Amino acid sequence: MRTLVYPLFVLCTFSSAVSASLRFSLGFGGEVSAMQNTPYEKNLTEHLGLNSQHALSGFSGVTPYASEWRATEFIPELYPLRPVLDLRASIDIMKIQNFTVEAFASVSGIIPLSTAYQDGIYQVHEKNTCVSVDYTNCPLAALNFVDTSGAGTYAAQLNSNLYSTSLVGGVTFFHPIGIGLEGLWSYGGDLGIVAQTFLQSATFVASRCADGSSTPCAQENQVRVVQGELKTTAAYSFGPLVGLTLRYERENSWWFAEFGTTVVFLFSRWENSGYTNFVAAGTQAFTQSAHEMGVVDAVNTFAVLPRFVLRAGVRL
Repeated sequence: MRTLVYPLFVLCTFSSAVSASLRFSLGFGGEVSAMQNTPYEKNLTEHLGLNSQHALSGFSGVTPYASEWRATEFIPELYPLRPVLDLRASIDIMKIQNFTVEAFASVSGIIPLSTAYQDGIYQVHEKNTCVSVDYTNCPLAALNFVDTSGAGTYAAQLNSNLYSTSLVGGVTFFHPIGIGLEGLWSYGGDLGIVAQTFLQSATFVASRCADGSSTPCAQENQVRVVQGELKTTAAYSFGPLVGLTLRYERENSWWFAEFGTTVVFLFSRWENSGYTNFVAAGTQAFTQSAHEMGVVDAVNTFAVLPRFVLRAGVRL
């Protein structure tokens, strides 16, 4: 590998050759989403009944029922890294001493992403226990969602998907580093603003057989299912962006390559909705809303999202 050198006359010649350029690039990379996952995992934990007892009451016809239940064992975990597809356009707008100032705009995250796919054991516990069938005081046990001991073990599956698009606008201040590999290397500092659309949807299905045997059940009327869905949308989501970009390009060539790292400071307001259903032999027996399960209807969040992207593009 040729050592980078700094012949001033070469840098000046190269700089003038690529001035006032319009660039388009396509990039792929990853975003560390752990900080944004934390409040969503908390909502999922509440929605699945894992944090506390939840009241289950109402009427079946004219028969009242009232009990409490909670779940254990299943701990939802989202992937800490999301793949990122990035489309970017930039144009030179001015020169300040040895810096070239570029204005850029980009759109990323335009493909749906799977943020969790998880199998495990899910245990339902009814607070009341009854020695015989008692729909009024032990409705879950009466319909065989739990055993007479007040517990039922389910095979569970969680699937979560993210639909998100980020629009970014800003400026980059590029400065040449030197010549190497027959091309010019330069680095730049990015400043920008991000606006994001956000929809996270999680579906959960847990199943068991009424007689306690493992699934699939021998008969359809033995199937007991706890299923739910939680949707989170952003009423707004925006924040500043800072980053660094390393660029390589050759004189009189139409292509260039970049490696970029950015950090987004994202302020969002999430709105949550969903349900949890208990289904016996294909018939809905009980239902509870996400609010009844302890998920707040709306919450303000803040996340720091580091991102890295490798880009390849054309220069016009």
